[in-house]
Amino acid sequence: MRWYGQDVDPGPVVYIAAEGCAGLYPRIAAWQQARGQASVAGIHFIPEPTNLLDARDVARARRTLALLEEPPALIVWDTMARSMVGGDENAARDVGLAIAAADYLAEPHQAARLFVHHTGKNGEDERGSSALRGAADTLLALKPHEPGLRLTCEKAKDSEPFEPWRLHLAPTA
Repeated sequence: MRWYGQDVDPGPVVYIAAEGCAGLYPRIAAWQQARGQASVAGIHFIPEPTNLLDARDVARARRTLALLEEPPALIVWDTMARSMVGGDENAARDVGLAIAAADYLAEPHQAARLFVHHTGKNGEDERGSSALRGAADTLLALKPHEPGLRLTCEKAKDSEPFEPWRLHLAPTA
């Protein structure tokens, strides 16, 4: 389905909800209601972290992805910090290992990778090592901007950054 007027390349999504699992299913239901969708076909939710720094977790995730009827077009880790438990998000080595594990999981399917990550205390830049920014093809920032939110392109490796988008949250009944 189109997103904010933009065409998308359709394909299955694997969404790893490593934090906020208690609110995951109400958010899914609200999304369905707001868009008049009876199901979320094509989205596979994993309501627990996959530790990208644990070889056993990564091997299990790779086996799980291989079992899908159709390979994922996108794999989402929400959040990065909860997907590298025991690691130091300030250490380039640990961030690099997490990125390498994500690449290992996505490569057989040629899937895009998306990390949800938080800003630091300043509320401006992403938290932790600059290795994440260095490895990213595209880096987006979503921040409060009255009366809603503002999505900006902070990095676009192979294209021109897009103009900021104004977004809003709408309550559902």
